[in-house]
Amino acid sequence: MGVVVASAAAVWGGLIAVASLTGLLHQVSPFAIAPAVVAGIVVPSAWYFRSRELQALVEGIGLRRLTLFHAWRIGPALLFFWYGAHGLLPRVFVERAAWGDLVVGLMAPVVVGLLPWRWAYGAFHVLGLADLLTAIGTAMALTLASTPAMQHIGDFPVALVPLFGVGITGTTHLMAFDLLRRGKAPSRGV
Repeated sequence: MGVVVASAAAVWGGLIAVASLTGLLHQVSPFAIAPAVVAGIVVPSAWYFRSRELQALVEGIGLRRLTLFHAWRIGPALLFFWYGAHGLLPRVFVERAAWGDLVVGLMAPVVVGLLPWRWAYGAFHVLGLADLLTAIGTAMALTLASTPAMQHIGDFPVALVPLFGVGITGTTHLMAFDLLRRGKAPSRGV
């Protein structure tokens, strides 16, 4: 099952990278991006909740690793800050998405390393999902307002964040909530 999941993720990310690098994403209506972002969360989440095998795989990965995974959000935060500093993303988007990702990314190792309590993991994932939804909502509002700088969301590597990273990130939050709901405490060791 792990090979299937890794292969699906590699194909998904690869297709987005190719679409971005070839300019195909700039040919698509910006209004088509939002449904793609939502599908990026819904499809893998539905797979997870329908597959006992995938649930067992995630249980083996554990709550600590799922939480630590969110440290990856530091990279997109820095990318958004860079794009914002060069006027390539709207300031309000950078203020909400970049700062939120940076805070959540920096919190992940703190929660895993210093806070062994289930409630800390639950609080982290609530905050992380709230940040994700804020970024998605802000991006959608700016797109609906036809804010010119939002066109850069289709640029490589930025396009990988909403069309690949957001799906995986949102799905891992839902997986973590499921593990917490089922009483799966954070295991020792990463």
